[in-house]
Amino acid sequence: MELYPLDYQILLDRVIREHLGGLRSREAVADAARLKAALARLHRSDFGQCVSCGGVIPYLQITADPAALRCRGCEPH
Repeated sequence: MELYPLDYQILLDRVIREHLGGLRSREAVADAARLKAALARLHRSDFGQCVSCGGVIPYLQITADPAALRCRGCEPH
């Protein structure tokens, strides 16, 4: 079972592709790799699940950073 409904997944697909389209500099290579990995994970059942605590990454956070792997509480400070 996906953590986000299909309409959210469709929107996230567009958001990720827009982020990718905006990357033009060499410094953005790492970001592009993270976003491509996010796009590959998008339709897996664990997309949006925090790799640290297993909780759901809030939709607003994942929209701001579609490649996020951790929820705000588990992000390194």
